[in-house]
Amino acid sequence: MDFDCLIKELKGSLGFETFTPDKEDIYRITINNAYIVCLARAVDSSDYFLYTTLCTVPSKEDLKSQLFEQFLSSHLFGKETHRAYFALDARQGTILLIRQFDTTLENIDSFMKELKYFVNTLVYWQEKLPLLILTGAKEKIEEISGNLQLNLERRV
Repeated sequence: MDFDCLIKELKGSLGFETFTPDKEDIYRITINNAYIVCLARAVDSSDYFLYTTLCTVPSKEDLKSQLFEQFLSSHLFGKETHRAYFALDARQGTILLIRQFDTTLENIDSFMKELKYFVNTLVYWQEKLPLLILTGAKEKIEEISGNLQLNLERRV
């Protein structure tokens, strides 16, 4: 499903009639009045992305290092990201969670399923990050890291 078909489906069958892009051609989806997930075309291909800001990069070097290490180790084989990945927006000083799609996505139901997984992953990280950022408690992070599968299953 290409990007234009996806937008058409979101507008029509799901009742997102007023679903319009901003001036940068980014669509924003608000989930449960708590999370904003952006939907945008790739610049140089027919791919498209779901993305959201996870956190601001800490200014303290030790916390920044610990955070980056956690993101890299958590992304290994997608063990805590469910096909999403992390990116650094150096201009904004933020970490993004991103999920890329191509035209092989079959239909709107497939997209909605992936959107649920993406939001579950976002919620998981929103719960996990304060432990690392606020306390620097690496042990606590490792303690709850094994709960991703449980959290994903419970929330889908």
